[in-house]
Amino acid sequence: MPAVSHVRRWFGIAPCPTGNKAGTTSLFVAASQQPPLPVGNHICIITGKAFPESQMFKSEHGWVSVEGKDAYYQSIREGAPIPLADGQINARADGKRIVVPLRGGRLPRRCVKTNQLVSEDRIRRKMLYSCTPFIYFALLINILVVIILYYVLRKKVVLDLPLSREAQSAVTRNKIVAWSVFAVGLIMIFFGFAAVGGDEGTGIQVVLLGIFMILGALIFAALKAQVLRVVKIRGDNAWLTGAHKDFVASLPPYS
Repeated sequence: MPAVSHVRRWFGIAPCPTGNKAGTTSLFVAASQQPPLPVGNHICIITGKAFPESQMFKSEHGWVSVEGKDAYYQSIREGAPIPLADGQINARADGKRIVVPLRGGRLPRRCVKTNQLVSEDRIRRKMLYSCTPFIYFALLINILVVIILYYVLRKKVVLDLPLSREAQSAVTRNKIVAWSVFAVGLIMIFFGFAAVGGDEGTGIQVVLLGIFMILGALIFAALKAQVLRVVKIRGDNAWLTGAHKDFVASLPPYS
């Protein structure tokens, strides 16, 4: 149905691609980017070279060879991003969520929203932020308090994010919708308070409607106007949601 398809595209609900479904991946390497490995061999995430398992150890970030262990442990000691070789990724799957390091997250070269292959120029360094939802109770005080608390308490996740043009357009449209509803809600609150003096009942109703519109805009923005959302941070890792199910399924499991 054309009308249904148009609505799905407008709100960024992309159909599952038929020609680019993700296949099985070996640890931290897309299957399309590496030749078959001999049994018992793995790719070092630091050097990008294949080694027998006897010459490697399995870290929380993937297989590391003796050749790459010094660079790996140095980055751990300094709290720096793991220096991954070209073509390597450090994203893992935990159920329906993606797990990445707080800094230097690297995903497969496929759009996180459609699971379609993308070119290198569609990969952007992005910063995602996470903050406790309890700050929104400060709306009862003042919206300015919410903004201040958000910038003080938020945590940052830095990653290279692959996103197709179609998915980027859908996210941009949803942002416009969210901000438009938010602005209308603010205007209604302003005029509602202004009308309280003349007709108290009507003024209060307008204020309440404006508050509900603002809350609805915030919820819509959180769910639809972001590429990925940070749902949990623990230690040096962040859990992200919002990716296509086939994209997540193609990642090595988190353990």
